[in-house]
Amino acid sequence: MLHKLKEIRALNAFAKKQSVGMQRKLMLYWVSMILVIFAAVILLLSVAGAFSQNDQQLHEVMELHLKNTQDKLTRHLDRLTAQSLHLSKELSREIEGVLVQEGISWQEVNDDPERLLKLQTVMYPLINTVLQTGNCNGAYAILNATTNTALPTADHSRSGIHLRYANLSASSPVAPTVVYFRGIPDIARQKDLELHNRWNLEFDTDLIPGCRELMEASLDRPAQRYFWAHRIDLKDTWESAMLLCVPIVGSDGTVYGICGVELSALYFQFSYPAMDGTFGSAVTALAPVRDGRLQLAEGLVGSVSGTYLDGQETLVIHQGRYYNAYDAGTERYIGLHQVIPLSKGETEQTDWAAAILIPQDSYAAYMADVQRTWIFAALGLLLVLLTLSFFLA
Repeated sequence: MLHKLKEIRALNAFAKKQSVGMQRKLMLYWVSMILVIFAAVILLLSVAGAFSQNDQQLHEVMELHLKNTQDKLTRHLDRLTAQSLHLSKELSREIEGVLVQEGISWQEVNDDPERLLKLQTVMYPLINTVLQTGNCNGAYAILNATTNTALPTADHSRSGIHLRYANLSASSPVAPTVVYFRGIPDIARQKDLELHNRWNLEFDTDLIPGCRELMEASLDRPAQRYFWAHRIDLKDTWESAMLLCVPIVGSDGTVYGICGVELSALYFQFSYPAMDGTFGSAVTALAPVRDGRLQLAEGLVGSVSGTYLDGQETLVIHQGRYYNAYDAGTERYIGLHQVIPLSKGETEQTDWAAAILIPQDSYAAYMADVQRTWIFAALGLLLVLLTLSFFLA
């Protein structure tokens, strides 16, 4: 080592005795060698991914996207809740008006198709107004009464009206078709409405989680207790939906039934399209969080374009520094989620979350492209400096 240093010193001393041009050449040579070493270090760091700031960038992008999505979802659902609470009050007033006019108690409505028809007749315009003005694809009201208490299904069969849009599409048609999904068909004939091809006279309340418990609750006003039921399959159809359940409370505290709006899985997909970005397609989800898992099968998922999601997964959440990993078993997603308040007074509190999900494969492919760019750039610089060193040597 000392011998080498002596040689370098001798070389420098020799260069000082030479012409100015020779000194400059030697200086350029040393500079080029230093740059070669620097470029080699850059190359090694590039291979190791030391220059990647993409995790931080991804966090900032997803955090902003989640905030915007959360704000949009909260405004959307809060407005539907306010409309449903107002619908509940209006229905209660109309129901009590019919009871007074007929001179009967609420218990006498059972087994009386004519009076149930009168009740549904006054209910229809209120439900239709919510459907026409609300950002939803269905509106309904279920009465805690049935046409025939002698039937085997009477325990969970309840009279009511359910109106739905039939021709949902991404283009949001100006005049969508309203179909009669549940209710006494006389009203459909009066209003010139088409019966849904899976129409039924009454609701099966066993299919709506929490419905019967809400009807049997002791309440003073509808705002005391309401909730979004977990996504259910609509009976005899290929569709699934979430229902907002608000009690219809009378002036004496009698719960006449429940009412609210419907958000179908298809409607939610059209309302919340996937966002194509640098890191991949970002999908919006509204789902319960339970035991460290995001339960997509119980909630709603926006458009899944560019991903392998089908909306039926249970995603295991792994918390991370910049983002979370959501493991579906065969597929893995990265993203963020935030709990938002949806319900009030539930007996079993459900934590609902707004979530943004990106396929991990998409992000990994982007990271690989960035790393390759750095490596090629560093490799090119190294080759240029080596060539320069060769000519100066």
